[in-house]
Amino acid sequence: MKKVYIQTEFQKLDKEEQEMVTSFREEMEAANVEVEVREHFQREDVIDLSHVKDHSMEQEDYVIAFCENAAEAEVFSLQNVPVVSYEPKNCEHIAHPKTRYVVLSLEGIEEHYLKKVWCRYFGFPWTILETERTVVREICLKDIEDLFHLYEGDGITDYMEPLFDREAEIQYQKDYIDKVYGFYEYGMWVVIEKATGELIGRAGVESRNTEDVDQVELGYVIRKDKQNLGFATEVCRAIVDYAREELGMSSVRARVHPDNLSSVRIVEKLGMKPLSKKVNSDGEITFQILFFTN
Repeated sequence: MKKVYIQTEFQKLDKEEQEMVTSFREEMEAANVEVEVREHFQREDVIDLSHVKDHSMEQEDYVIAFCENAAEAEVFSLQNVPVVSYEPKNCEHIAHPKTRYVVLSLEGIEEHYLKKVWCRYFGFPWTILETERTVVREICLKDIEDLFHLYEGDGITDYMEPLFDREAEIQYQKDYIDKVYGFYEYGMWVVIEKATGELIGRAGVESRNTEDVDQVELGYVIRKDKQNLGFATEVCRAIVDYAREELGMSSVRARVHPDNLSSVRIVEKLGMKPLSKKVNSDGEITFQILFFTN
């Protein structure tokens, strides 16, 4: 199911925004997305999504409401439909105070955005990218057992921090999913092997102790029995490309202990160069790949 509700006083929109709404509706309907535009919605007019407690709908599915009126937005919230505050010119109402997303126009809104709003609202893991052999996606709480299994491998924590105890790790991941993914739109993700469907690693980028908002740090770990098969290089190369092309980062760094020779080789394969031969307080060397300079 793919459906978009648009609650707006259409006749009060300026001509340009009316054209945007019409164009958006035509584009969505051409993509087999049902679009319903009204000034007022009653609760019985809206699909009830109170049953959506886990990922019972496919990630390709979504139901989203754009609302410019707080009272109307509440109707959708009661039906558990994700709401985006819609605040075009001449909008006389502030939409719903609990909405996480706000748009001033429907111009440029694509399915990618709608799917992400849907996943963020229900806490479904967003698929970041795919490589030839893997899927890289956001972590979810169902991954916790596999995560502990990953970190139990010999030597896995030789050069990185271990997980917290189980209860603390579950709470940490809950907060991470809600605050880090929701705010930054990136972070540490999980690596799923396509051939088996198993979680075989973690990898991603984070902001680390830097004032440069266009710079992130790469991190990764691959399950012990899947090491030396090229997975780390395959995944990390795709993530570096994602950081440049999708996140708009100007550089990616990686901190590597000089004794961790396999990781040194991997970051060098990615085109990273050491910033200095000096080690930091943790005994690590910082490598960097620079995409462009001003």
